[in-house]
Amino acid sequence: MVNLKTYASTGMSGYIPYVGATAAFVTSHNIKIDNTSKLEFGAGSSGPYNDYATIYWDGNNLKIDAAGGIDFNTAGGSASTIDTSAMNFDMAGDGTTTGIMRARRYETQDLGGNDYFAYYMGSGDDSLIGYDGTDVIFKSDVVGTGNVKFSNNIHLDDSKLVSLGTGDDSSLADDGTNMRIDTDVQGAGPTTDTRNLIITGAVINPITVWAHGDANATAAGGNIFRMPASGRAVTVSTITDGTVGQIITLIGSAVNYTFNETGNIVLGGFTTSRLISTNDILQFVFEGTKWLEIGWNNI
Repeated sequence: MVNLKTYASTGMSGYIPYVGATAAFVTSHNIKIDNTSKLEFGAGSSGPYNDYATIYWDGNNLKIDAAGGIDFNTAGGSASTIDTSAMNFDMAGDGTTTGIMRARRYETQDLGGNDYFAYYMGSGDDSLIGYDGTDVIFKSDVVGTGNVKFSNNIHLDDSKLVSLGTGDDSSLADDGTNMRIDTDVQGAGPTTDTRNLIITGAVINPITVWAHGDANATAAGGNIFRMPASGRAVTVSTITDGTVGQIITLIGSAVNYTFNETGNIVLGGFTTSRLISTNDILQFVFEGTKWLEIGWNNI
């Protein structure tokens, strides 16, 4: 057993050099390094021990400092320095950019005018996940025109928005009561804002059948309602659960329903009551207090 002793000479005070030629240094015991003492690697620019990389414990955290990049080779291949200004996770283990995820400063294509650090993914740094001090940023088109894909649900708490447009001009949100689509987030108003909601496919509204009776005349949760198919004739003076701006279409059935103006219903023309039966149509819009008749079609 040969002891490893401290060797002191000019420029090497406090270091323990191993002079075992080309043989590896092997020990079957722990190596203890005190707090802030370092393992040093390489040869730096201002002296033999001002090295490029160090590993040490500062009393709270393990510190790894490297003047170049840090490569993590997870596949047992031949690692090489792929990006000298990044932390590289080499999943392929071939020392190339294939299978690389890297963390480095993202400067030239920032979204909000600020530099930030990011994790890069793809053989050509095609996408990234970063944080600029305010926002978490996903970019799938750093190189190319890729998309961000999610294989499961995306959950947003009440009143949290999905903002759309370069200037966050429109949004989607659930306020805890209603799903909201806002095409005027900036508040420009109808006289100056020209944004519209364009739907290229059909808008499908399910038809809800009212339960029998005047107490069940509700506008909750729908836009199209059919009268029940059986029971006595019903007179309705009040429709409940309206939302300002809501339009409802009522479809008659085998049970005669008569709507009158003694509650919150306002009928058109000079009539104070309106009867609908099988396949008749009656439409209303809710202005906040009253249901105003839009039209009636007696089939």
